[in-house]
Amino acid sequence: MAPEVHALLRSMEVKWTSLGIVRIGVIGGSATPLILWIGMKPKSFTCDDGLVVAWRVQDLLKRHHRH
Repeated sequence: MAPEVHALLRSMEVKWTSLGIVRIGVIGGSATPLILWIGMKPKSFTCDDGLVVAWRVQDLLKRHHRH
């Protein structure tokens, strides 16, 4: 899956610095959703660009989950 995310970010010319999967919650609490954290170089994108990247990555993850 990671190679597909890398390829998508490259195709969109995203200046990313890191990728990580995190789950933020409380020990013993109910399960929380996984978060794909994408680190990007400061001032390398606009808020609108960030939203487009987020939507495209989310679509990729949804397509992958269906298989």
